[in-house]
Amino acid sequence: MVVFLLRKKRPVTLTGIGVDFSAPGGARAGTQLSGINLMMSNVTINSSGCSYATNSGGLVSCYAGSITLDNCNITSGNGAIELECTKSLVVNSGTYYGQALGKMSDGSGIAVASDSTYKATVTIGSNSAALSTTNPTIKGDIYGLDNYYYNTTTTVYFYNGILQGKTAAYSSAPTGRRSGATLRSGSSGGFLTAYFQ
Repeated sequence: MVVFLLRKKRPVTLTGIGVDFSAPGGARAGTQLSGINLMMSNVTINSSGCSYATNSGGLVSCYAGSITLDNCNITSGNGAIELECTKSLVVNSGTYYGQALGKMSDGSGIAVASDSTYKATVTIGSNSAALSTTNPTIKGDIYGLDNYYYNTTTTVYFYNGILQGKTAAYSSAPTGRRSGATLRSGSSGGFLTAYFQ
């Protein structure tokens, strides 16, 4: 089951929404997008009971235009944010946790699949905002950021916050990094981390 299925061809804004499907056997996807531009602020999605084999996650985007997330909290039994051929994702703030509960689970905070047509750009934090080692938090039981398919067509800008994963903080290094700061790696609570200092 999908909690929100959005297919409009015009911009969509979601604000102050809370969705909880944390029980086992819950929603396949908290929010599934197709062909839209989306802005979300102060939205909470909990689909941690979502352990369906495929096409499941807190926010699943298929062929969408752009997504902007501000102060959202997304937890899923699969990927917190799953992008398939989506052109732009901007994560300004919030917490995003992908658990590895499904049989074919991605288990990443952000999982990206792009191709030569949809050359995805992912931006985490802002280069001009005050330096933070915690906000946004992108966390996954496997990777924090998993650029797993056609990764040469994806551009990742990592400016602020923290990436956390049990396998690694990220599967491939970010293309753009915060100026005037050093990318550090470490570990905390069984997770490998990457953050700026």
